Amino acid sequence: MFWDTEDDIFWPQSPDVFLDATSALESDLQIKYYNPTSLHNVTKPYIFAVLRSPEAFEIEKLYSNSDPTKYEEEIMKIAMSPLRRLFGDVPNPTVTTANKWNTDKFSYGTYSFNKVGHKPSMRKRLQIPIMDKLFLAGEATMSRWYGTVHGAYWSGNGAAYKVIASLNQTYY
Repeated sequence: MFWDTEDDIFWPQSPDVFLDATSALESDLQIKYYNPTSLHNVTKPYIFAVLRSPEAFEIEKLYSNSDPTKYEEEIMKIAMSPLRRLFGDVPNPTVTTANKWNTDKFSYGTYSFNKVGHKPSMRKRLQIPIMDKLFLAGEATMSRWYGTVHGAYWSGNGAAYKVIASLNQTYY
């Protein structure tokens, strides 16, 4: 969800992740908000809302392919409701996008998770190149931002730099 200017920011700038525990207690809605704007300068303020609920799943099945505009509007309403409960009368985002994880034939809603006893170092091991020939990337390699699109993005950037560095070593 994107807003126009820094004046529109109503959410906390720190930490970079926050949630509304009340929603989870009162309903089947589980939602976590990511604030990547706290980590780097951006031209437009934005937050990611990662939500799970039977209602969101049904909305995706009904509208994500047949009426994408309606789909994004309905998902935005769900994501904004806890924000309004937390911060009062806040403006709607000027731009909203929603993925289709549950109906995407290549992912069907999958992402990594930590099992009991999992240590962050286990994910960091996935970032180590194998013989400087195989470089892994993706949200599963991130200790902090696993399960997120921005984790996958930053991981891809990191792996790309490692590939470039390995090529420079080979040719110089």
